[in-house]
Amino acid sequence: PGTEKGAVELVDKLDMVDQVVFSSFKHGRIAMVREMRPELNSDGTYKYKTGALFNSKVPDNFVEIALKAGATEVHFKYDTCTKERVERSHKAGLHTMVWFRGPIGMAQDLKSKYRGLGYE
Repeated sequence: PGTEKGAVELVDKLDMVDQVVFSSFKHGRIAMVREMRPELNSDGTYKYKTGALFNSKVPDNFVEIALKAGATEVHFKYDTCTKERVERSHKAGLHTMVWFRGPIGMAQDLKSKYRGLGYE
């Protein structure tokens, strides 16, 4: 808690705003970044990019949740990303990204979720 201000200030200090996406599972933190930095580019997009992270349980209203938080992107866990979810996100003007678990988590998934698919 409370890391938003320091993170934004560091990105500003290092002049890295074009290289960073502020993302969180805690969408209130994204809203705080948006509140601190509401600036727009000349094309009307937000200068500060923010991603609403979702884990294995993506709610049906994920687009509304992301937009309410001021997110510019939706970040899906790799095994929850579907064509329909990407299309819904894009239709709402949100970019999309997929995130993966680390090596240990991916190895666990391969053994438990994808057994018998040739990944053993």
